[in-house]
Amino acid sequence: MLQSSVLAFFLLYINDIQELSDKLRFYFFADDTNILFAEKHLKLLELSVNQELNKVYHWLTANKLTLSMKKSNFVIFCPAQRKLTYQPKIVIFDNKQNKKVALEHKDYVKYLGILTDKNLSGKHHIGHLIIR
Repeated sequence: MLQSSVLAFFLLYINDIQELSDKLRFYFFADDTNILFAEKHLKLLELSVNQELNKVYHWLTANKLTLSMKKSNFVIFCPAQRKLTYQPKIVIFDNKQNKKVALEHKDYVKYLGILTDKNLSGKHHIGHLIIR
């Protein structure tokens, strides 16, 4: 019971983070936060996301929270037939290193136990299930 009370307090504590950006969509589950942003042009995506993540960093600092860089990464979702012509560099300030650090670009992300790949094909998740 204590753990759920602490979790409820934490969720109340961070609930206003979604108010800091009208561009980013925040999705919470327990102590995990996922951020989504949609943009067709990769250079504009890079610029917008980096500006918005700067706001996230300042919000975290003001609320005495830190981001786990080991658990932070990004995926660009697009149709399989569309190849990325530009590799965006998504960065956020890391307190431990005292500088902006590039987030790792991954081909898939795990959300609520499901591995979702960049092409929304499900092959990473199916492969994971078969191996188990």
